[in-house]
Amino acid sequence: MSDERSAGRAWFRPKDFGYGATPITWKGWLATLLFVLVILATTALGDPRGAASPRSVHILLSLKGLLGLTDVRLGIAPMLSIIAAESVAFVAFARWKSSGPWRWRG
Repeated sequence: MSDERSAGRAWFRPKDFGYGATPITWKGWLATLLFVLVILATTALGDPRGAASPRSVHILLSLKGLLGLTDVRLGIAPMLSIIAAESVAFVAFARWKSSGPWRWRG
């Protein structure tokens, strides 16, 4: 398959500086937005007692109520493990939908 065809289907491209990829199409931006929303939803599953302010606790409890997860309380270690797995999955997805190899560029 030619580079032109594979680049036409790519949602991400290697970054100009650093390591990783950046979205280049609306599909890439949508995937990134969905990833952020999934991370926020996972964070909302955590125990709100560790939140910094009463307003934060209220926001987290409201979000959990909207999701129907009021009885779920993850500890910090399980929550961070889930977020790590979600992050690894997103990086693998971005590499799969990328237009070229990722290399450190400084």
